[in-house]
Amino acid sequence: MVSLERALLNDWQRDFPLNPRPFAVIAERLGCDESDVLEGYRRLAGAGKVSRIGAVLRNNTVGASTL
Repeated sequence: MVSLERALLNDWQRDFPLNPRPFAVIAERLGCDESDVLEGYRRLAGAGKVSRIGAVLRNNTVGASTL
């Protein structure tokens, strides 16, 4: 699963799917199951390689309406 973890770390730092089930989308694109993706992220988090999964907004690039 090292290649799965590498893909999770490298390929999804940008363009994370904005979808109700983003991990299912990632799994489909990687050719594995959603549970494999979730377990891969759990392992990465447990090893301290991922601290969180969420949006990062750049300062002064989105309007106040997004608050």
